[in-house]
Amino acid sequence: MDQYQKKLFFLVRDKFSISTIVHAGLNERMETQGYSEEFQAMLDRLDQEDSYEDCSLVLEKKRRLSLDQVKALERNFELDNKLEPERKSKLAQQLGLQPRQVAIWFQNRRARWKTKQLERDYGILKSNYDVLKVEYNNLEQDNEALTVQVQQITFHCMQ
Repeated sequence: MDQYQKKLFFLVRDKFSISTIVHAGLNERMETQGYSEEFQAMLDRLDQEDSYEDCSLVLEKKRRLSLDQVKALERNFELDNKLEPERKSKLAQQLGLQPRQVAIWFQNRRARWKTKQLERDYGILKSNYDVLKVEYNNLEQDNEALTVQVQQITFHCMQ
């Protein structure tokens, strides 16, 4: 299915619940809405795919790591946030995880670390900017005051 068909499907799906369309009499809807056979076939396929995905979501429970596993992973991350294959296998074996789980955990942790680092860097840059802006404003005021003094001295000297 191409991007256009997907967008069209989601527009239609947002307006009408697919399950409502199916249960309310698909043939009647097709006649009143004027769906082409090709478009209706696409809707049927997507509805069927959704039901398969719903079943797989029910069967597949998201695995959570235990507190001890997370602590061990955090300690290892503090030592080095990069993971060599040998270290990944050893760590996975020690924690009773798949090497892929360890690799994904490290990848996600690096992403969180990078985000936090960017937030810290932004905070430092913002505070430095604020200090510089205050200093700049003070210098501008000093410059204006000195300009007025120069004008006054020049005016007095001309008299």
